[in-house]
Amino acid sequence: MARLEPNAFINITNDAWFGRTAEPHQHLALAVFRSVEHRIEMVRAVNTGVSAHIDAAGRVREQTESVDPAEQPTPTPKTLLVDLAMLPGGGLYRHVGDLFGFACLGALVVVLVRSRGRRRRS
Repeated sequence: MARLEPNAFINITNDAWFGRTAEPHQHLALAVFRSVEHRIEMVRAVNTGVSAHIDAAGRVREQTESVDPAEQPTPTPKTLLVDLAMLPGGGLYRHVGDLFGFACLGALVVVLVRSRGRRRRS
């Protein structure tokens, strides 16, 4: 079975329904974390939110402004033209995936079972 290993992320999303809130900027911040954990670049194309180019280190190289469709029904289109580095990727998460989270959950279950057993003996 072939394993797909992307060289870049393309994030196409619709942030129009958030309006003039902090949510489009929070979506951008979450995209930064995704680029960092996989060590590859990302291009975000958003209809009214924040479109951006994020490098593999998590730096937002270029971005557009968020537009509220209620205030400006036909926003002026913005263009970002960037050179994207097609990196091989890496990072710990790319290799172990959710294993760390499952290990923490397993450790929590063991601790809870042991503490419950000690209470019964008392």
